[in-house]
Amino acid sequence: MRASGDRRTGVRRAGVLATALALGGCGGPPATPMPTGLDVTVRTTPLAVPGLQLTSSKIVVENLFVLGDVTPDPQRSEVSEVEVDLLAPSPSIGFSALPQGYYSRLRFELEKLAIDGTFQGAPVSMRLLSADDYDFDLRLRDGVELQPGDSPELAVTIDVGSWFSADDLAAADVDPSGAILVDDDTNNVFLAALIEARILGSCSLAGRDR
Repeated sequence: MRASGDRRTGVRRAGVLATALALGGCGGPPATPMPTGLDVTVRTTPLAVPGLQLTSSKIVVENLFVLGDVTPDPQRSEVSEVEVDLLAPSPSIGFSALPQGYYSRLRFELEKLAIDGTFQGAPVSMRLLSADDYDFDLRLRDGVELQPGDSPELAVTIDVGSWFSADDLAAADVDPSGAILVDDDTNNVFLAALIEARILGSCSLAGRDR
């Protein structure tokens, strides 16, 4: 009776082992890893304008398209709107459903730039990029490759320091409270237009495979 029970136990163990090997695909081709996605990272250069300190700097990115050698699919290659904190350490926007291929181009719009801080102790408040759409089309000569298991990066560098000059801020009008207000409609409008023109030339693109 004991020997019969041992044989039944051995049969059950053999069946469990066979099932585990079958489920594990022993001897079959290894599973192909799926792409982990492409990241668009926003980087800013250090601010080096004497007397200017920023406490908040946020901008809205709209209609962000990632383009390459594959047919664009708005469902997978576009982010309609995202707010980016320009003071955060390299915020990123993830594209997790892109098809495999080479990617070398970003198209996007910037709007609703909100900046707060101080200049030589005076409060500064700027509300820019509200009157028009500011379109960008950045390209790389050599793109980054998205393939199974990879997570390449397209990095947009924004030279925030090039937007401002101490001379411009020192010449700006101040309101009765002593604050420097800058916007597209009423306050220091000429300075607003000057900063917005600098923004148009302040973005560059780089790629990195990883």
